[in-house]
Amino acid sequence: MSQKSHLLYSNYGLQSWHGTPRHNSLEHRHQEIEFNFVEKGVITYLFGQQSMTLAEGCLVAFWAAIPHRLTAFDDTTQLHWLTFPMAWFVQWGLPEAFIENILHGIPITDVGNTPLDRALFDRWHADLRLPSAEREHIIALEVEARMRRLAVQAEKTTGAGRAAAQAEGAGFKKARQMAQFIAVHYTDVLDTTQIAQSVNLHPGYAMQVFRQHFHMSLLDYLTQYRIAHAQRLLFTTNLLIHEIAYTSGFGSESRFYAVFKRLCGLSPHRYRAAFDR
Repeated sequence: MSQKSHLLYSNYGLQSWHGTPRHNSLEHRHQEIEFNFVEKGVITYLFGQQSMTLAEGCLVAFWAAIPHRLTAFDDTTQLHWLTFPMAWFVQWGLPEAFIENILHGIPITDVGNTPLDRALFDRWHADLRLPSAEREHIIALEVEARMRRLAVQAEKTTGAGRAAAQAEGAGFKKARQMAQFIAVHYTDVLDTTQIAQSVNLHPGYAMQVFRQHFHMSLLDYLTQYRIAHAQRLLFTTNLLIHEIAYTSGFGSESRFYAVFKRLCGLSPHRYRAAFDR
């Protein structure tokens, strides 16, 4: 985790980790939804501009596209984390107010379920050491169930803004459908017109609706997926740079270079070299 933490974007996919955290002085972000569970000790996170201290037994869920970093912890801390694809999250049909809170960058916490959460994370760590399609399917079902419990608890604790969610329901549904479409098709030749057409909206209105609910443009959201995909290929394959550019959905190698360097601070070549040391 610490090796990738200096990057603006990373691509974790379905991964887990547990142990004593390391100091992380720079913010990072990635596309996945993230669970953190404090089995022992205390940690302090910075989510954007919001500082949050999590005590022993606390579970927190958040969208990791929001810049975040671990700022403090004690020597006894034992932390678990699990990342899973945003595509899972937007396809589960969770309460709209709950999804809205996550997409607005609000970390959702729950306490009092330590035996359940410890058992779940232990099982997920074990399953991911022996990955298979069936094990990943089981993890997806268990993560969905835990997220639903979290949504129920959040609604009881905060009221979850039901009236606001109902008032915004139609627009939010369209925004979520566009996010689902991007999650499936981001490596294709794709533009805002095609994304808007997938939900039967005018492109200008589609971009307005998406920004209202996801707080970023359609193109920025699409680009995040493509850059994360390219980072994974640079790190895990020997594909040539121009092959990675086109495989990640970019229309030209020059465009890929420009966007990658702007977002990651390194050229694709230097990024790959940094991991080959």
